[in-house]
Amino acid sequence: MPPTEVQHKILVRVLRTFLGKFGESTPRQELVIEFQNLRDLDDLAYRHVLKSYAPTGDDYLPTALAFHYCVDAEIEKQARKAVQILAKVLRKQFLSRQIRLSREGLEEGARAIGPSCDQKTIELGIYLGPDFNLFQSYAGGNEAKPVITPTQISERIVEITSPDTLWDDFMRDSRPWPSQDSFGGVVSATVPLTSQIDNLLPKPRATDRSWSRADKIAAAALIVAIITVVVGVTVPEVRVWFHLDKPTGATVSAPIVPSTDAEAKKILSDYAARLHDLDRLVKEADSSTDIETKGADSILVYRIAYGAAEYRTSLPEFQNVPWATLIRKLEGAGVPDSTTDAIEATDTLMNGPYVGQDTHKRGYFGPGILDAQVSTLQAYYNAAHNHVYGQ
Repeated sequence: MPPTEVQHKILVRVLRTFLGKFGESTPRQELVIEFQNLRDLDDLAYRHVLKSYAPTGDDYLPTALAFHYCVDAEIEKQARKAVQILAKVLRKQFLSRQIRLSREGLEEGARAIGPSCDQKTIELGIYLGPDFNLFQSYAGGNEAKPVITPTQISERIVEITSPDTLWDDFMRDSRPWPSQDSFGGVVSATVPLTSQIDNLLPKPRATDRSWSRADKIAAAALIVAIITVVVGVTVPEVRVWFHLDKPTGATVSAPIVPSTDAEAKKILSDYAARLHDLDRLVKEADSSTDIETKGADSILVYRIAYGAAEYRTSLPEFQNVPWATLIRKLEGAGVPDSTTDAIEATDTLMNGPYVGQDTHKRGYFGPGILDAQVSTLQAYYNAAHNHVYGQ
């Protein structure tokens, strides 16, 4: 289903405010009064065409998708040009190892490509950069500091060999609404779903010291490792049992060789972060009888499994990268265990089965379903960690 006529108008309104005074958001109340269509407005945020830095979602900003679906050719042309130029500048800096991510450095590089390029074009490119995973890391992009300051170029920039098609490729691959293929079948949406109501829910805090299931497993593994070392170096029989000494006439299997693949280690780090956050949500869902909370949690679970832009992955390069893709990459790095069960677990996180819906038509999981997926993903993580680090 394509955007409605009202949604086109909402997007143009938000974009003109944003571009008129660069970076300015549009208050939700203004859009509610002007268009008097809550369903169409909420749907744009639900499909991540609009976003908000405010926890309560009271103000809206455009994503790259908004520039495309506003059906204003001139507005989309500005955004396409900004992304193309920034990608060219970043690629040139990265390959030449002459990194200058200050506003002045980026503007200088942009003018070398297009003399007519102005500061507004660079600012727009920087704002949209995270949507295209152009930055390995950046500061800002939040309520406290809306202005984005890039601090590192993403390694993915080397794969962008044709910056001129980057925008169109992204839009072709992103489908916030289901569409119909040439055979009359339905092509499902690929952009993570969001909801303004989700933003009202309490979010996990980094300072939370409660012990989750993942924390307990990690602590238990550490304790076992310490005991193994202490006992292994003091008791000869135990040294033989753990293959620390080679017994006479016995064959000792070769130890697992840790992977030297830095990419595999980064993937494993993001995998662990998702697993930890998933465990927190499972605890919240298990302890609640409120179907609204459960329905909201199912959306948050979806974001984790998808690596959605609203979910802060361990590195920006993993945003919009599904968990199943990380598992496939670990398989490619040589993780010996079967990936089938783990991938099926991530599919369940994104698609159910659900046992019911809340009042906002969000499906929620039944008892034990999420726990089973956590166990499966934890088992795969243990095998992957053992392969990558040799322990």
